[in-house]
Amino acid sequence: MEANEAARSHTFKVNHIAIVESLATSEFLTGCELAGYLRGQLEDSKTPITVSYSEVATPDDFRAVVASLATRAEYEGLRPILHVEAHGEDNFGLHFRSGKIHWREICDALIPLNQASDFNLLLSVSACFGVNFISGVTLSRGAPCYALLAG
Repeated sequence: MEANEAARSHTFKVNHIAIVESLATSEFLTGCELAGYLRGQLEDSKTPITVSYSEVATPDDFRAVVASLATRAEYEGLRPILHVEAHGEDNFGLHFRSGKIHWREICDALIPLNQASDFNLLLSVSACFGVNFISGVTLSRGAPCYALLAG
Protein backbone atom coordinates (compact mmCIF):
# COMPACT_ATOMS: atom_id res chain seq x y z
CA MET A 1 0.00 0.00 0.00
CA GLU A 2 1.41 3.39 -0.97
CA ALA A 3 1.68 6.20 1.60
CA ASN A 4 -1.08 8.25 -0.06
CA GLU A 5 -3.40 5.25 -0.14
CA ALA A 6 -2.67 4.50 3.52
CA ALA A 7 -3.41 8.11 4.49
CA ARG A 8 -6.74 8.03 2.64
CA SER A 9 -7.76 4.77 4.28
CA HIS A 10 -6.99 5.82 7.88
CA THR A 11 -10.00 5.62 10.17
CA PHE A 12 -9.94 7.62 13.39
CA LYS A 13 -10.84 5.52 16.43
CA VAL A 14 -11.39 6.52 20.03
CA ASN A 15 -12.26 4.40 23.05
CA HIS A 16 -10.91 6.53 25.89
CA ILE A 17 -10.68 10.18 26.95
CA ALA A 18 -7.73 10.94 29.22
CA ILE A 19 -7.89 14.28 31.00
CA VAL A 20 -4.68 15.56 32.56
CA GLU A 21 -4.85 18.68 34.71
CA SER A 22 -2.36 20.85 36.55
CA LEU A 23 -4.04 23.89 38.00
CA ALA A 24 -3.68 25.46 41.42
CA THR A 25 -6.09 23.94 43.93
CA SER A 26 -7.51 27.44 44.48
CA GLU A 27 -8.64 27.55 40.84
CA PHE A 28 -11.79 26.01 39.42
CA LEU A 29 -10.66 22.54 38.33
CA THR A 30 -12.17 22.55 34.85
CA GLY A 31 -10.58 19.22 33.91
CA CYS A 32 -12.15 17.46 36.89
CA GLU A 33 -15.51 19.01 36.05
CA LEU A 34 -15.17 17.98 32.40
CA ALA A 35 -14.32 14.38 33.37
CA GLY A 36 -17.44 14.09 35.52
CA TYR A 37 -19.65 15.61 32.84
CA LEU A 38 -18.28 13.36 30.09
CA ARG A 39 -18.62 10.23 32.22
CA GLY A 40 -22.29 11.02 32.79
CA GLN A 41 -23.00 11.81 29.14
CA LEU A 42 -21.21 8.71 27.85
CA GLU A 43 -22.91 6.50 30.42
CA ASP A 44 -26.35 7.93 29.64
CA SER A 45 -25.85 7.37 25.92
CA LYS A 46 -24.33 3.91 26.51
CA THR A 47 -21.26 4.92 24.48
CA PRO A 48 -18.34 2.54 25.09
CA ILE A 49 -15.77 5.25 25.75
CA THR A 50 -14.07 5.40 29.14
CA VAL A 51 -12.80 8.55 30.85
CA SER A 52 -9.83 8.98 33.16
CA TYR A 53 -8.76 12.02 35.13
CA SER A 54 -5.23 12.64 36.40
CA GLU A 55 -3.94 15.55 38.40
CA VAL A 56 -0.26 16.18 37.78
CA ALA A 57 2.05 18.51 39.65
CA THR A 58 5.30 18.16 37.72
CA PRO A 59 6.57 17.49 34.20
CA ASP A 60 7.67 14.03 35.40
CA ASP A 61 4.10 13.31 36.58
CA PHE A 62 2.86 14.30 33.12
CA ARG A 63 5.40 12.07 31.39
CA ALA A 64 4.40 9.15 33.65
CA VAL A 65 0.70 9.51 32.78
CA VAL A 66 1.51 9.67 29.06
CA ALA A 67 3.83 6.64 29.32
CA SER A 68 1.10 4.69 31.11
CA LEU A 69 -1.36 5.56 28.34
CA ALA A 70 1.21 4.40 25.75
CA THR A 71 1.57 1.07 27.52
CA ARG A 72 -2.19 0.63 27.59
CA ALA A 73 -2.42 1.60 23.91
CA GLU A 74 0.18 -0.99 22.98
CA TYR A 75 -1.14 -3.87 25.09
CA GLU A 76 -4.85 -3.13 25.52
CA GLY A 77 -5.75 -1.33 22.27
CA LEU A 78 -6.40 2.01 23.97
CA ARG A 79 -7.15 4.76 21.42
CA PRO A 80 -7.26 7.92 23.52
CA ILE A 81 -8.10 11.53 23.16
CA LEU A 82 -5.68 13.33 25.47
CA HIS A 83 -7.03 16.56 26.93
CA VAL A 84 -4.61 18.76 28.89
CA GLU A 85 -5.76 21.54 31.25
CA ALA A 86 -2.91 23.79 32.40
CA HIS A 87 -1.48 27.26 32.00
CA GLY A 88 0.61 27.95 28.93
CA GLU A 89 3.41 30.27 28.00
CA ASP A 90 3.83 31.66 24.50
CA ASN A 91 7.40 30.69 23.66
CA PHE A 92 7.98 28.00 26.24
CA GLY A 93 5.29 25.44 26.97
CA LEU A 94 3.04 24.44 29.85
CA HIS A 95 3.20 25.44 33.51
CA PHE A 96 2.41 22.77 36.06
CA ARG A 97 1.94 23.40 39.77
CA SER A 98 5.60 22.50 40.31
CA GLY A 99 7.56 23.11 37.17
CA LYS A 100 7.36 23.81 33.48
CA ILE A 101 7.64 21.63 30.39
CA HIS A 102 8.74 22.91 26.99
CA TRP A 103 6.59 22.31 23.91
CA ARG A 104 9.33 20.12 22.42
CA GLU A 105 9.45 17.95 25.56
CA ILE A 106 5.69 17.52 25.36
CA CYS A 107 6.03 16.40 21.74
CA ASP A 108 8.80 13.97 22.70
CA ALA A 109 6.61 12.47 25.44
CA LEU A 110 3.66 12.06 23.06
CA ILE A 111 5.45 10.39 20.14
CA PRO A 112 5.46 6.89 21.74
CA LEU A 113 1.77 7.26 22.66
CA ASN A 114 0.85 8.29 19.13
CA GLN A 115 2.83 5.35 17.72
CA ALA A 116 1.33 2.87 20.20
CA SER A 117 -2.18 4.05 19.30
CA ASP A 118 -1.51 3.45 15.58
CA PHE A 119 -1.01 7.19 14.93
CA ASN A 120 -4.47 7.86 16.23
CA LEU A 121 -3.83 10.32 19.09
CA LEU A 122 -6.02 13.40 19.20
CA LEU A 123 -4.51 16.05 21.49
CA SER A 124 -6.62 18.79 23.01
CA VAL A 125 -4.79 21.57 24.85
CA SER A 126 -6.80 23.92 27.03
CA ALA A 127 -4.12 26.45 27.90
CA CYS A 128 -3.14 29.94 26.89
CA PHE A 129 -0.97 29.67 23.79
CA GLY A 130 -1.83 25.97 23.46
CA VAL A 131 -1.61 26.25 19.69
CA ASN A 132 2.12 26.94 20.14
CA PHE A 133 2.43 23.19 20.76
CA ILE A 134 3.18 23.00 17.03
CA SER A 135 6.43 24.90 17.62
CA GLY A 136 7.76 21.75 19.30
CA VAL A 137 6.95 19.48 16.36
CA THR A 138 9.87 18.17 14.32
CA LEU A 139 8.57 15.46 12.03
CA SER A 140 12.02 13.93 11.60
CA ARG A 141 11.64 12.81 15.25
CA GLY A 142 8.10 11.49 14.72
CA ALA A 143 4.56 12.76 14.80
CA PRO A 144 3.37 13.57 18.34
CA CYS A 145 -0.32 13.35 17.42
CA TYR A 146 -2.79 12.67 14.64
CA ALA A 147 -4.64 15.94 15.24
CA LEU A 148 -4.50 18.93 17.57
CA LEU A 149 -7.27 21.05 19.08
CA ALA A 150 -5.88 24.13 20.80
CA GLY A 151 -6.38 27.85 21.21
